[in-house]
Amino acid sequence: MPLVEYKPEHFELMEPIGKRSVPALCHRAHTNYYYATSPHAKLYFSTDDYQSVKAIIAIEKMPFLFGENAVTVGFGHHWHSFQPGAGGLLFMHWVKSCQVPMEFGGSNEAHELVSKMKWEYFEGMNTYFLNPYYRARPNDSPVIKLAKWGWCRAAARPSLHKRIEQIRASTPKGLYIREESAYSEDLFPKTSPFAMRFNPDLEYLNWRYNLSLAFVKYRVFRLLISGETIGYVILNEQRKRIIVSQCDATDATALAYGVLMCVAEVGKNDSHRKEIGLVSSVPAMQEIYAKFGFVTSSRFARRFALGLQRIKFDIPRDTTQWLLNYDWGDVVFRPPFLDEKEV
Repeated sequence: MPLVEYKPEHFELMEPIGKRSVPALCHRAHTNYYYATSPHAKLYFSTDDYQSVKAIIAIEKMPFLFGENAVTVGFGHHWHSFQPGAGGLLFMHWVKSCQVPMEFGGSNEAHELVSKMKWEYFEGMNTYFLNPYYRARPNDSPVIKLAKWGWCRAAARPSLHKRIEQIRASTPKGLYIREESAYSEDLFPKTSPFAMRFNPDLEYLNWRYNLSLAFVKYRVFRLLISGETIGYVILNEQRKRIIVSQCDATDATALAYGVLMCVAEVGKNDSHRKEIGLVSSVPAMQEIYAKFGFVTSSRFARRFALGLQRIKFDIPRDTTQWLLNYDWGDVVFRPPFLDEKEV
């Protein structure tokens, strides 16, 4: 059964998969942009007749630094098999396509397989939410759905401005933010306190967090202390939530406060108190987020595993020194997109 790389002419093949398993694949502009305009991300599928898809997998090849070592990490997602045994070829293509395959989140079936493959699991990567929505699930009873709706309506949600005022005394002296209309080389931090981090170049940022797409709205902010750039924050602004997509800076504490200043700026006119999501494994940053009002729980958990068999050096295993972010891969995109009507 051949492995096929997705092209725009294959979109009609993906629509049934979108309706069945991956709703984002029902959106033509998103699917074609993310999977057919750059070598960094590809969608593969297997078929024996070009009439039906037997299995799919998406892979984003991400440049990382593990200590001083540059590594290509393959973030695999949307791995689905619709016929027994059809997904194995795609899984092996994922593993062979990069130095280190990564599973961040993913299905129970995916984790069963990566566990059998002896990938290494890491703990401490917490997902945090401010103003979390308790979304109803298809199998929830009417009473549970009503309770979740009522909880969201009744939950106290102080304004972001008030929250910022409460932590202002702790904010590093001279720290401020400035929204930019384009990415530039001088946004990147010159040094880093993080032992493992995503390390995109300017071309990668311009593609992955494109500021001019119609179906998603990214906003980039420069972090400065006393006029000197120390890093950047990229936010994904959606109708009902804000995602801290990607960020990096020369100092972890300043980065955490900078993230909060950015989300406060984006949400300053938000009367509905949008849900805000981010990921962190750094204790100092986690403490700052918690003081601001972010919460985490086991129901937000995303398991994290790396296939390290192909690299010949030791990686930094202390996850409290890792910089992780939420908007990696194609996992935060959900319909309706910004160019679609809200149902």
